[in-house]
Amino acid sequence: MSIANKRAALQFKVSPDTISRASRLNLYPIGKEEIEKMFTALHLEGSALLGTVTTLTCLGFLLIGYDNGLMGGFVNSPAFTGTFGIDIKTDAGTNLIAIIVAIYEIGAFIGAVTTSIIGEGLGRRKSILIGVIIMIIGALLQATAYHVAHMIVARIVSGIGMGFINSTVPVLQAEFSPKATRGRYVCAQLSTLNFGQLCRLPSDERHTDNLPGIMLVYWMDYAFSTISKGPETSFVWRVPTILQCIFLIPMIVIIFLIPETPRWLAAHDRNEECLEVLRRMHRHKMDDQTIKAEHELIVRTVALETAAGA
Repeated sequence: MSIANKRAALQFKVSPDTISRASRLNLYPIGKEEIEKMFTALHLEGSALLGTVTTLTCLGFLLIGYDNGLMGGFVNSPAFTGTFGIDIKTDAGTNLIAIIVAIYEIGAFIGAVTTSIIGEGLGRRKSILIGVIIMIIGALLQATAYHVAHMIVARIVSGIGMGFINSTVPVLQAEFSPKATRGRYVCAQLSTLNFGQLCRLPSDERHTDNLPGIMLVYWMDYAFSTISKGPETSFVWRVPTILQCIFLIPMIVIIFLIPETPRWLAAHDRNEECLEVLRRMHRHKMDDQTIKAEHELIVRTVALETAAGA
């Protein structure tokens, strides 16, 4: 193995054999700049790491508004009611619509309670990942529903996934964010929640004049709101339902790009990993002594909390 390969392996913490094999296969050149381009994306640091975490948490909050706004927009449309044979002019029909919409929150409650029991052991990343996978399954079930029972089960499944996600992403954000600017990132999450609520399909009344000029709203309105004519146009609500996966799939990718939070690592006796994550977070912003002092503070705080809880 060449000296260049060995240096690259040490610098980027990659197995020397991996460098050597990749070099023989011409997967990337040996040069320092080329190797750095490949591995930097997988080893986020500083502002890039915090920005990626914030993107993940914002996507999680956006899903709340997206689902609630979307369902509230199309449940009274002829395409939706015609698919399930619901007569919204009767009390039974309106009650059924209410159940379909509200049952999602029951699922979210189940997911949140479950996360409160098992989430600490799983970690922030795994809890969010489980929630995302459950929500993808729920979206597929909703988009393929032809019977009311099918849709109700699908809504519960999606709600459980949302409970996992939205009981965890605020904690993830809080444990990664600097104390001085934590409020800014909380506001960013709430802003994306409102943005998601604006991404709704208008109902038959189509009061669109009160919506702000957000491109996504106009395009969804243009694409779907004028063609809801009955069960034969069920794609009017099926397509927007499955489109939430546009936000879910990037969340899976991001989960594999970020580490666990320093506080969770410290709480599970993984102090060396905690210190390494802190170094990644504060790269070029703090000297190593300050980072170690912050690490010691986190470890002490976790120990005090554990003792108080015992």
